[in-house]
Amino acid sequence: MDVSEKIKKNLISRIKKTQDLDLLKDIESIFDAKNEEAIELTNDQLVAIEIGREQIKNGQFKPHQQVISEMKKWLESK
Repeated sequence: MDVSEKIKKNLISRIKKTQDLDLLKDIESIFDAKNEEAIELTNDQLVAIEIGREQIKNGQFKPHQQVISEMKKWLESK
């Protein structure tokens, strides 16, 4: 029996025995994520991503904490 078959048998056995619903949901999510096809982006989305990358390269961004702080101040003023 090869390594792949051993792992499969072990996983099947452990899945059958578990009563942990959260664990089973997590395992299901892993399989679902692996089966999803890649998302195809539109040309506009690709352009927006490239613009964002150029802005980052040129230092045209604010650190996350600064944005959060500014938003909190703005919300408090409303």
